[in-house]
Amino acid sequence: MKGMKTLKKYQKIVFFLLGVAFIFFLWWLVSYLANSSVLPGPVDTFNALGPLFLQSFFYASLGYTLLRVILTLLICFILGGLLGTLSALFKPLATFLYPLISVLRVYPTIIFLVIIVILVNDRLSPYVISSLVLFPIIYQAFYEGINNIDDDIIKSLRIEGNVRHPKNVFKVLLPLSFPYIALSITQTVGLGLKVTMMAELLGSSNTLPGLGNLIKIYQQDANYAEIYAVAIVSIMLTIFIDIGLYFLKKYIFKKYDLKQN
Repeated sequence: MKGMKTLKKYQKIVFFLLGVAFIFFLWWLVSYLANSSVLPGPVDTFNALGPLFLQSFFYASLGYTLLRVILTLLICFILGGLLGTLSALFKPLATFLYPLISVLRVYPTIIFLVIIVILVNDRLSPYVISSLVLFPIIYQAFYEGINNIDDDIIKSLRIEGNVRHPKNVFKVLLPLSFPYIALSITQTVGLGLKVTMMAELLGSSNTLPGLGNLIKIYQQDANYAEIYAVAIVSIMLTIFIDIGLYFLKKYIFKKYDLKQN
């Protein structure tokens, strides 16, 4: 049995590597058939990747983009967590906010991007746009987390006193809903990075550091290999984040004895 599990594990690794190789093959094939500088192949892209790491502006752009993502997540976590918790405790508030949350979840992101970039200055637009996308996800995470708590626990809290008392909320409800909240919020990190980069790209400033702005500069200079190199960096960064979140999920599932889908 142990040998079979080990074999399946190695099979997953082999097929994963084959999938990665297939992507690079398709990339090379499309680039070869297109025969255009707009679509450089993997070799040209990775040749441009080395010099990219030698540029100080690249590290400044990477740092500013990550800082925007972290600050946006922190703001959305506080606001979404507060309103999501209150909505789970006060159903009229949940009903009142339902239309707004629904609109934010289904409204096309690209329209948000265009409108906000026009209305708000370049420094604030990445925060505003990312918040509009991430806030409903985090709000829903807190709301669903509390609503998924066992009914017997809720009934016992009602017998002992007010279930909405801050002591019960912070010491019982939020800790019990933490697994659901954490698992839902993990998806917002990679999404926040992509949305922030899109907002930076659509901005009008060429001096504001950010990975999206760096792509825009390379686009204006027709340095397409460098554009794909920046994309490779963002993909690598997302992969590293996903690996960390994967182990976080495994830890949460094991600690709270949850079943994975």
